[in-house]
Amino acid sequence: DVCSSDLGPIRAEGRPNRRRETPNPKTESPNPKTEPETENETTMIIKENPTLAFTPCPEGIWPVRCSQLTDLGTSESTYEGQTRSRHRLRIVFEVCDSEMAAPNGELFAITRSFTASLSEKGALRPFLESWRGRAFSPAELAGFDLKSVLGAPGLASVVHETRADGKTFANVKAVSKLPRGLAVEPLRTEPLYWS
Repeated sequence: DVCSSDLGPIRAEGRPNRRRETPNPKTESPNPKTEPETENETTMIIKENPTLAFTPCPEGIWPVRCSQLTDLGTSESTYEGQTRSRHRLRIVFEVCDSEMAAPNGELFAITRSFTASLSEKGALRPFLESWRGRAFSPAELAGFDLKSVLGAPGLASVVHETRADGKTFANVKAVSKLPRGLAVEPLRTEPLYWS
């Protein structure tokens, strides 16, 4: 039910598809069709950039704040022959420790994804209860505004997972309520909600 990872380096390049090259007279006709079908046609090339080193957030207990909440929409998954549609969401945390930053100077961001449900059997409910430091009331279980966690502080337990391709990612195992008297630095940017 949990899918989490740090976001790796991805580079996007958007270019108009209007490039003309000098034709090779031995192999190409002098008038190759390189113009787009329409005036506004463009391409968007994305690729992995192997020259950018990806550094996951170190393992440990870190002060965090919720920096983004993303509604991922509905996706289908099959388990033991049964296909189900599930509404998914992603919570992003910014590690709020100015002395601990990635090699490029940016603060670490760590994520965790969930099925959007407060079911007792789901992963989201115990995660939020640990973060809040209390169980949900019957009224909250009838309808809880998840946007209320944006900007909220906590202590995140971060563990590493190495995948089959050898890449290591940081996962948020749990977030707990801050002990009394412990302050957490503010977010560097406004918290975001994506729907």
